[in-house]
Amino acid sequence: MSFLGWLFGGRRGRGQEQARVLSADEQMRRLLARFGALGMEKQAGLQELVGEASWSGDVAAQSLTFDNGFSCRIQAIGSYSLRNDTWRWAWTNAKAGWPDEALADARAMREYGRTHGLALLLDETDFALERRWVHAIGMTASALCKADAYYLANYGEGILVCTVYSPEVAAKNAAINADISELATISTTLEQLFSNFELNYRRALRCYLKAKGFDLTEDSVAGGSEITARKEGVRVTARFNELGLLQALDGAPAPMPTAAAPEPAPGP
Repeated sequence: MSFLGWLFGGRRGRGQEQARVLSADEQMRRLLARFGALGMEKQAGLQELVGEASWSGDVAAQSLTFDNGFSCRIQAIGSYSLRNDTWRWAWTNAKAGWPDEALADARAMREYGRTHGLALLLDETDFALERRWVHAIGMTASALCKADAYYLANYGEGILVCTVYSPEVAAKNAAINADISELATISTTLEQLFSNFELNYRRALRCYLKAKGFDLTEDSVAGGSEITARKEGVRVTARFNELGLLQALDGAPAPMPTAAAPEPAPGP
């Protein structure tokens, strides 16, 4: 594990323990719990538009063009070397030649790292990172920066991770979500995220539903906890066991307030 996977906390006041360091994996899991589900949900539209099409990039124009005719504007987040399994943030890579305006999203991630004490987002050098986290960086960037999607552009020796901005992708995502229930979207997204990554599932669900505009309540129940989320006539209930594993996800129309019973007519 890279030494950059550790975040050293300063000394606390007298009698307090020194802050525990966070490994690279722990930092990535925190980011995934906060942003992963929303970032994953937005991939469906891009997948339908791109499929298996090949791509070409224009650094100066900040764009990707695919051989099926689709093109989009992008922001450079960083690149992953397939030769030595290292990552470099785009804002540190002057040799790539990205225009300054193409690095806004990468810098937004750096600022999030500063604010939340995540050293992984602040590193200025190439650092070791497991390949499984490359998609996680894309999901995080897409959600954090409010992009329409993310794309992994494999160029042989490495992978460019970029956020995607496209009215076509946004419209496609809206159309996909309109065709199925919101519960189906939530269930599919969480199933994909939870089956591919080990993370704090309860926090991931809470962050995802809050980002989608739900109001949440959480209660302790026998053998675990239950989160109830409500929004615009929709109710979603998630049950977790004592280990924090999702056991059930149910949805139903939220109960509407009943009209008050009419006052009885005054007696004679």
